[in-house]
Amino acid sequence: MTVPVFAQRCVRCQFITAIKAVQRLKHQPLNTALSLERPMASEEDTYTMMDILTADEPDADPAEDLIRQEDYAYCHEIVQQELSPFDFRVFMGYVCGKSYQQIAEEINGNVKSADNALQRSKRKLRRHIMSKQDMSVGMFRNYLIIQQLILREKEEPKIDQEGWQDMVDLLRESIA
Repeated sequence: MTVPVFAQRCVRCQFITAIKAVQRLKHQPLNTALSLERPMASEEDTYTMMDILTADEPDADPAEDLIRQEDYAYCHEIVQQELSPFDFRVFMGYVCGKSYQQIAEEINGNVKSADNALQRSKRKLRRHIMSKQDMSVGMFRNYLIIQQLILREKEEPKIDQEGWQDMVDLLRESIA
């Protein structure tokens, strides 16, 4: 049985098309790509490339880091201007997560004076944010987070996950 000329031509064209497609290397990036779910170091390691790419790095974007530094410097200046040195010490003690009793011992006073200074500080800062509108609440929240990290880093070199959550909860309470 002879194959018609047209069928031979079709088969030959299909072979040529297939060879050209393979030689074009159109899908080479997909064929040679590494999986994002593949372990980084060894097969036992559970740390993957996806973990690195999706990590919440605060310093991942240099522009955001610069803005955060400028915001921090501005907020720190405002806090120092608005608060008296006594109120500032009490406020920073509270931001660091110290109890009223610990703050009272540091200032050589009683718990009531620490509480009054803290309430006065909150009122002054809230009034400044609302009236001047030169800083947003989010900007001030970032300032408190950075300030607390600085203060805690001085006291304890490493902050664990529970410490981080405690810090966030404390900041929410202090801003409210």
